[in-house]
Amino acid sequence: MKKILIFPIVLLIFSCAANNKGITNIDVKETGTESGGEFCNKFSLSNLQATELIKASREVEINEFHNNYEYLPCFVKGSLNMGVKECNFTIRAGGTVEITCTDNTGYIFVCDSCEHLLIDNE
Repeated sequence: MKKILIFPIVLLIFSCAANNKGITNIDVKETGTESGGEFCNKFSLSNLQATELIKASREVEINEFHNNYEYLPCFVKGSLNMGVKECNFTIRAGGTVEITCTDNTGYIFVCDSCEHLLIDNE
């Protein structure tokens, strides 16, 4: 009976770690707008909002990102830790997140349920 209970507990721990992505210490450092971004130039996120967006996002492959999401010119940039890796992030006004780490790994995340964080900022 104890063996049966251990498996669900281990599964629960691993699923929580996967949902967390091991991302900590999210720190927004700058906001900005690239050329053509006048329509969203008021876009900004607090550390708490950036954390909520990143934690709610999911990793996607470049093809899905390219085919299904907009690369908007307004952004917030900052730093975070992904496990033991030190990384920088860019969150775009469309809810996309680009993460680049010091070990030259890169990730693309999207948040399909973060409109409440984005809509008031555009």
